[in-house]
Amino acid sequence: MTAIPRRSFLGLLGAAAALCTGCQASTMAYFLFPEAKHEAEMKKLASEDGKEIKVAILTYTTDLETRPELIQADRQLGEMLARKLRDLCEANKENVTIVNPHKVEEFKLTHPNWQQEPNLADVGRQFQADYLIYIEISKLSMYESGSQQSLYHGQAALSVQVVDVHQADDSPLPKQISFTYPDARGPMSVDEMPAAQFRQKFLGYLAWRLARNWTAVPIRETYYEDTDD
Repeated sequence: MTAIPRRSFLGLLGAAAALCTGCQASTMAYFLFPEAKHEAEMKKLASEDGKEIKVAILTYTTDLETRPELIQADRQLGEMLARKLRDLCEANKENVTIVNPHKVEEFKLTHPNWQQEPNLADVGRQFQADYLIYIEISKLSMYESGSQQSLYHGQAALSVQVVDVHQADDSPLPKQISFTYPDARGPMSVDEMPAAQFRQKFLGYLAWRLARNWTAVPIRETYYEDTDD
């Protein structure tokens, strides 16, 4: 590949800076270094020596969900997060294995009092996992408040925790996260798509944003994360 002369590179850098006047640093990085990545926001799960790391994902909602449009949303979020995290780790060439979400759901069904376990590390050992990702959903809604369900505006409040099963005391502190979807665009009319389609997009966005906590994500993807493509 032909190298870019230093003078030409500086010219490109200056042009990008002019175009991105007022932009965030991540936006400029997108134009200058399209393969640049955001590192894991909470904890990188992959081992530096390439050793296989096994991860279980456990989701839980604090209230029994009775709204038809959100029944079993916690289960679907766990499945979508498992798929997204697996795909990102594979793209990053990281040796991370995600426990089959169906095995996690089977565990929850056969252990109805699993929340009473002494600690989450004990739950992780049930799956012979190295890490347990625990997501507790305290708020989840699809509609803009006061819109009489005429406007979609997904909102979620979550407590997110990753537990090192082997050294639980070294685990990061739980993280409280709030999401809104769509964010930049704001509420959207329910006439634009069926509720099931919006739910899929909303939960897919949550899974995408959560996965960024444990593996690197290309800046070019985060720049367009709130689009409806």
